[in-house]
Amino acid sequence: MKINSRVIAKYLEMVTESYRAYHDSPGEDVSDYDAAIDDMGAAARAADDDDLLRVALDALIAGPVSQLGDFTGDAYRWPSAEFIPLLTHAYQRLWPDEPLSMEGFGPEVEFEAMSSAEWAAYTGRV
Repeated sequence: MKINSRVIAKYLEMVTESYRAYHDSPGEDVSDYDAAIDDMGAAARAADDDDLLRVALDALIAGPVSQLGDFTGDAYRWPSAEFIPLLTHAYQRLWPDEPLSMEGFGPEVEFEAMSSAEWAAYTGRV
């Protein structure tokens, strides 16, 4: 399954960048991001992307660290070691009844940067 990395990055920025915009340093606990996580979930539901976001987070959490490249590092100032606990907390907060995949056994997802037109054509959404 292909997922547009730009769509997922947009949602994750709601958590990572919105918090840093109002705070001088990263949160001391992943629960510090709860309001931003809730906003991300609400935005995904409003855009009918709830399942897409859930699968993407599951794939990022359970998959190889190399998949995090589009979402961490210099662009988003999040080292992978800190990002997985944040993603895990977000997943468990938004979908408490949905189990996470075991490490190495996540959904097979290929993250690819696509334009809006390419993504619409791939998903059949107009």
